[in-house]
Amino acid sequence: MNRSEHITVCACTYKRSELLTRMLNALIVQETDDHFTYSIVIVDNDPTSSAKSIVEQFRSVAPVVIEYVNEPTVGLSHARNKALDHTRGQYIAILDDDEAPVTDWLLNLYTSLHRFHGDAVFGSVLPIFENEPPEWITKRKVFYWRDEKNLSGAVLEKGATNNVLLKKEYVDRFNLRFDPIFAMSGGCDEDFFRTFKNAVHKNLGRDGLFIASAEAVVHEFIPDDRCSIDYIKKRHLLEGKALITILRKENNYPILAKRFIQSVCSLPIYGLIILLLSAADKGLRATMLFKWYFHLGILLEIFYFSPYKDRQSIGLQGK
Repeated sequence: MNRSEHITVCACTYKRSELLTRMLNALIVQETDDHFTYSIVIVDNDPTSSAKSIVEQFRSVAPVVIEYVNEPTVGLSHARNKALDHTRGQYIAILDDDEAPVTDWLLNLYTSLHRFHGDAVFGSVLPIFENEPPEWITKRKVFYWRDEKNLSGAVLEKGATNNVLLKKEYVDRFNLRFDPIFAMSGGCDEDFFRTFKNAVHKNLGRDGLFIASAEAVVHEFIPDDRCSIDYIKKRHLLEGKALITILRKENNYPILAKRFIQSVCSLPIYGLIILLLSAADKGLRATMLFKWYFHLGILLEIFYFSPYKDRQSIGLQGK
């Protein structure tokens, strides 16, 4: 481990001043144990630059460099690409503006990447609810990501941008970018990391190695309006839609056909289970319902139809 190494921490924001303040308060006090230095890049995806004054306030007192950048073209892909353009050093860390990391978050990501020799390492995302959620939300761990302690060092098949550290050399060498076709619909992070893995395999002759670091924790703020079955089922519809869009982009028609068959078979099975569980465990029934909507999203997108075209249409502002 070398203190001359540098991490650029990137976050995109869109009209969430209170959450941005919460995140920055946590980012400016990150522990490094003298293993590395870090700086912060905030990309404001609001054309009116609503986050600029907040970032400027932190820049005047923070012990680390904070850079403010505006990306007027609304959409996560555009904002994240602007963030990549402003990174420096050997590593890039990414999190969302509704998340607040623990003080050793960045240190745990960094040490895990070195310890397990990964190309990217993904930490845990644990929820903080605006108010006490319905029991089925907590029982089924609806808003938990990579939270099991025994996952540290485990190999992951796919990645997301809600808590990650990756090697900048690969981003530059393989010209990795977030595809604008996912700018409003979601799925740009899954597509990005699939492209990442494929580029490592093609150019280096090995599989891209994604590692879990359960100790690298960020806490995601979950507002009340996300703790509803209606909201979550719509989100699963869009996830199914995004998967088919990715497979089409990759020209991966054998897997697309396989997904079509799986979803055709899965819909009646999950539908029957939902009916049988109507008076039973509400949490289990909700889980089956979300799976049903995921497969419905797949089938609808295969036929180029979806009642929800983007995340804003279902209330997923900025996510």
